[in-house]
Amino acid sequence: MKFFHSGENFSEYVFDTEEVMVIKNPVSVTSQILDTFRSEDKMLLICAGSIFLPFYLCFVPMAAAFICAIWNRKDLKSRYLETRKMYPVYIFFAYAMAVAIVAKNLYGTAVTAGYFALVIFAYYESITMRGRLKKNIITVVCLGNFVVLAVALIQELIREEDAYRPTSVFGDPDYYAFICELSVVLITYAILHYGRKPFYFASLAAALAGIWESGCRSAWPAVFCGVLVIFLCLHRYHHLLVGIIIGAGACLCLLLFTDVILPRYRSFMAEIHMRVYIWKTALDIFKTHPVFGQGMMTYSRLETKGIPDFHAHNLFLESLCNFGVVGTIFLIACIVLLLVELIHRLRMNPVCAVSVGAITVTLVHGLVDEPVMDIQCSALLFLLVAFSGLGKTKADKEEQYVRTVLRT
Repeated sequence: MKFFHSGENFSEYVFDTEEVMVIKNPVSVTSQILDTFRSEDKMLLICAGSIFLPFYLCFVPMAAAFICAIWNRKDLKSRYLETRKMYPVYIFFAYAMAVAIVAKNLYGTAVTAGYFALVIFAYYESITMRGRLKKNIITVVCLGNFVVLAVALIQELIREEDAYRPTSVFGDPDYYAFICELSVVLITYAILHYGRKPFYFASLAAALAGIWESGCRSAWPAVFCGVLVIFLCLHRYHHLLVGIIIGAGACLCLLLFTDVILPRYRSFMAEIHMRVYIWKTALDIFKTHPVFGQGMMTYSRLETKGIPDFHAHNLFLESLCNFGVVGTIFLIACIVLLLVELIHRLRMNPVCAVSVGAITVTLVHGLVDEPVMDIQCSALLFLLVAFSGLGKTKADKEEQYVRTVLRT
């Protein structure tokens, strides 16, 4: 934390994501620190912690936080309209909503509205992020990894031999794995930025153990790519080289000891055939409305071939079913613009590496799955994207530090 005595000129300093406090009375430093822990921070910490609770417990604080943010921050409504970088997002969701309504897809309309609320809340999170809040959110995520791993281990102990894989507090083992992947990306950044603390390494081990317990095979290449991207964004080239060597060694061990290392090895080929069948089904659905699609959750609504799944197990195919060629091109353009903006800001704001790593994990995992169908997965993903603070203006950064001035 940086301390400035009253009377200093703030304009001499570059306002970044670190927390600054003005000290008028050095004796009351402790009370100043406590006063900076604002109600907004507490609300976001509760939201971060609720991600590691069951869905029905996660949804309530998320919805309450969204309503409170809109109600308490009167400036948000005007900012949403004035922020030009949000215009592509508004256009995309207006398109998605219109397509779902025209297709009489009420389920998809409701889901679209829910995702739009999550994106709007992520914008609010981005303008609220501060150095201290980020560190506290990392701590909450680290603690959450221990909790969900404990639940998964209990499920592993009590489940029957032919029962489904441990899901912990999530709706699906793959969702649990995705939460762990995002956690690994965040903790890797924390270790590189805040230091090699035993607490971080213990939580990292818990997240990796969670991936193993979930039995999700696609999680390993996704988390590997996400960590390498973190190293690359932070210019940790020695770590990058070591990571590549470790990855090559892991692939070699996988080839030599496939039946021991690879989760659910015996069912691998059968599940590959099932995925191919699902993808063909998704393509058939896409061909019925190839231009505009039929709104979100189209696969779940129209799939009638008896496959026990409610999504296309591929982000690209899911998007084609939902939004057609037009909407998919627009969605890809939005993602590319976001990545370009994040990479552009990396030099001045290294925490953008967390956002880039999270998006990388999502895209790699999304080659064979649909990880963002779950509210907990989407909430954590958007939270990590908000870590970059893309919604902040220079005035926000200055105001953020002025708010830390003590009342005399």
